[in-house]
Amino acid sequence: MKLKGRPSLRDRLGPLGRWQSGATRRLVLGLAFLGVTTLLLASGFSPAAVAVRLGQPTQEAIKAPRDFIDRPATRKLQEEAMAKVQDVYTLDEGVASQVLRQVTGVLDTVEKVRQGNGTLEEKVTALRGALPTDPGDLTARTLLEMSDSEWSAFRQDLLSLVQHQMDQGIHPESLDTFRRDASATIITWPNPRPALSFATDVVNAYLRPNVLVDEAKTQAARQEAKDAVKPVVIVKGQTIVPDGHVITEEDLERLKDAGLLEGGRGAGVWLAALLVALLLEVLVALYIYHFQPALWQSLRRLTLLALIVGAILLAIWAVRGVSGYLAPVPWAGMMAAILLGPEVALLAVLYEGLAAGLLFDHDVRFAFVGILAGFAAVYSVRRVDQRGAVTRGGVMAALAAMGAILGLELVAGKEAFLNPLFWRDMALGAGMGLASGILTLGSVPFLENSFGILTNLRLLEFSDPNHPLLRRLLLEAPGTYHHSLMVANLAEAGTEAIGGNALLARVGAYYHDVGKLRRPYFFVDNQFQGINPHENLAPSLSARIIINHVKDGVELAREYHLPEEIIAFIRQHHGTMRVGYFYQKAKEAQEGEVEEELFRYPGPRPRTKETAVVMLGDGVEASVRSLKDPTPEKMEQQVRRIIKERLEEGQLDEADITLRDLDVLARSFTRILMGMHHQRVPYPSQIEEELKGASPKGG
Repeated sequence: MKLKGRPSLRDRLGPLGRWQSGATRRLVLGLAFLGVTTLLLASGFSPAAVAVRLGQPTQEAIKAPRDFIDRPATRKLQEEAMAKVQDVYTLDEGVASQVLRQVTGVLDTVEKVRQGNGTLEEKVTALRGALPTDPGDLTARTLLEMSDSEWSAFRQDLLSLVQHQMDQGIHPESLDTFRRDASATIITWPNPRPALSFATDVVNAYLRPNVLVDEAKTQAARQEAKDAVKPVVIVKGQTIVPDGHVITEEDLERLKDAGLLEGGRGAGVWLAALLVALLLEVLVALYIYHFQPALWQSLRRLTLLALIVGAILLAIWAVRGVSGYLAPVPWAGMMAAILLGPEVALLAVLYEGLAAGLLFDHDVRFAFVGILAGFAAVYSVRRVDQRGAVTRGGVMAALAAMGAILGLELVAGKEAFLNPLFWRDMALGAGMGLASGILTLGSVPFLENSFGILTNLRLLEFSDPNHPLLRRLLLEAPGTYHHSLMVANLAEAGTEAIGGNALLARVGAYYHDVGKLRRPYFFVDNQFQGINPHENLAPSLSARIIINHVKDGVELAREYHLPEEIIAFIRQHHGTMRVGYFYQKAKEAQEGEVEEELFRYPGPRPRTKETAVVMLGDGVEASVRSLKDPTPEKMEQQVRRIIKERLEEGQLDEADITLRDLDVLARSFTRILMGMHHQRVPYPSQIEEELKGASPKGG
């Protein structure tokens, strides 16, 4: 319990404490909104997990929640494509040279022994020991006994044969064929059989493949074949695992890629959702801080914006299992436009549209349709001056959604009109727009009452002539009622001309003089029989009665539950002006100084553009009405005189109104007053006679 006279901690901290308190509340609101949006985005980024086990049958068919690549099927096709690629062979020229050197070396060994000294037996022994493979006694003796010409021809034939065989290119699998061909050729030579057997052994020993597999080129060819395989895509809605199917390793892999296994909403998904939500919220906060300072300072309105955006985000999340074209983005736009203004509404539409695209499988089509329909809805309800404006907004949103869907279909090159899904999408888009309008009509009254927001829709209710307070004004103070209507016409036209809320100004003008209901006949508006009760009262008392109509009006307004925005017109329409007539009368009636404060309205002075216009319209209407011969020139002079007096008295110092606005107001007031006080143009006598003659009653 707070002790009497002891300041609170917030009071002791002064402005800093108040700022910190407001900043803390905004921070708490921001963190709460961040948590909600992160939760919704995370659940939208990854579908609900399914309970399956390896080797166990499924209880129901499992369908794909989004498009993804079927890795097992793609991998199988890649393996098949790689298996079809043959090995790539290349000719190794070094092998032939090596083989010829080896065969030449064997023949050189024989040549060396043939030319050596010693008996035949000694040479046979030496040759058998010198060759890599023992040819045997008969073959060695035959090679040594050959004449030089026979040996030379034999040597040349063998080398030519080896050269010829290697030049053809020997594949590993064809080596035996080449050996057989070489043996068949050797048999035809005119040499002793042991020599032919020696030649065959040499060929078989040294002939080897020189066309070898190029591993690098082979792998490159297989990789190229693998890369050429198009991935197999499982599209959204396609059955991944049929009902009753026994789960395999490949099925588990597919379910994991679809995000359907337990643990699908892991840390990565939560981090991604948090990052996206944080970025969106920071951008929104920066926009509001820099471009909507009034909204930033109002925690109540910030809370309302967070509630609207959060609720619509929840609605978008709820329909994500059906179609992205059902995302009610225009609903957020219309509610924000009516409750917080069109600039904030466009921001809400962008936020919800981007969120819709993210929640519906990151599909930009749904974001595009939602944003376009939302912008159309905001444009339609930017000024709700009729009850049908919200309905019109829903229709405009539906038309914009249908146009966007049609455009997307045509851009995709599809035969839209022949595609049944196109007509379904068109129906969903139209239904979304119309439903947004209906939902707005149902939700705006609840929110404006809960948050104390005075919307144009609510203003329309207070503008109804059947409102109890206006009915009282009409019946009990008809002159004041008529004066209020005239001021309302001036205020509406003037406020619209300078870019203010014309409907607010009109409704404020309706109620600005309701305080006169307490003592209607003390005001000249309602003195129809020439009786003026002020004649028998002291000037100070008369002034107090006149001044008190402001206080009485505030009390009546609170009794009839008028919003503060309308009560402001009652309090501010006279500002701190002086009741000049009775002040002068008091000065004339007594000697000495007259206390001027007793003859001044308590204020405050007008603080908005709309209340300032009503103050000026109130003074202008009463002043011009008192003119005996209200010509256009006199009316304009009177209008500008009233405006100049209010300006010089400082009554407009607190209102957001410029000198240019005042000039525009003067011209606007004059135009309206000329319509109110126009003079009838006299007809020439001949025309009057003709008209009388044409009348059935003669005039």
